[in-house]
Amino acid sequence: AFGKLFTNLSNLTILDISFNGIAKIPDDVYEYLPRNLTTLRISHNCLSDFSWDKLPFHQLQILDLSYNSLSTLTTINSNITQTLIFLDLSHNHIFHVDNGFLQRPAFLTLFLQGNPFECTCDLLDFVLWIEQSDVKIPRLTTQVTCNTPVNLRGQVLIRFSIHQCVNAGQAFQIYALTTSIIILFMVVSTVAHLFYWDASYVLHYMKAKLKGIQYSRKTLFVLTKGYVKTGAFKLAMYLAHQRLLDENVDVIVLLMLEPV
Repeated sequence: AFGKLFTNLSNLTILDISFNGIAKIPDDVYEYLPRNLTTLRISHNCLSDFSWDKLPFHQLQILDLSYNSLSTLTTINSNITQTLIFLDLSHNHIFHVDNGFLQRPAFLTLFLQGNPFECTCDLLDFVLWIEQSDVKIPRLTTQVTCNTPVNLRGQVLIRFSIHQCVNAGQAFQIYALTTSIIILFMVVSTVAHLFYWDASYVLHYMKAKLKGIQYSRKTLFVLTKGYVKTGAFKLAMYLAHQRLLDENVDVIVLLMLEPV
């Protein structure tokens, strides 16, 4: 019944329902509001919630919701963000602003003073948006202040330090990566220091073995069950066999100490 009061008022462009003690506007009421409204004033009421996504207007320029009990700001219908030039949200109970509320704001003047903002990292995106946007916020440096935490109460919102809001997950990943690199470097350095001479000896030993097989007239293999299973035997046999294929020279001499 309340909504039908506005039926057939298609030429109505200014609607002021302030000072009426309105605690809630049913969603179906928005269906009956004139689509051509340019000014909507609902200040000095008792609204604790407002259906931003239900607003059907495509010419709305002024929206006054001051002196209500709104606590959070959610997504505004994209239809009105293109035309809105004056949005008054002052003197409510707003402590948090959803990220969706900030999408494509076209309004020029936004009143926020008199709200108990919660100055935590949840408000970081909103603070960054304020710093980067061209929207005018009257009294931003004097009356748009923090209410919580207690140590920031009374401090202006724009001075909230964003440097303390490093993402904990990203910080841990950076810490883990840095620690892993340091540990890996220390392990490699320690191993290199302890086993450098051993590695150098093994390298020279293997080079000598390879040269011995490559330049010798004959290569004698003393075969035992244990030796034929080793990698050294397989490598030496492979190199000697390669000489047979490449140079057509048989250099292999087998001496069997036991059946293999």
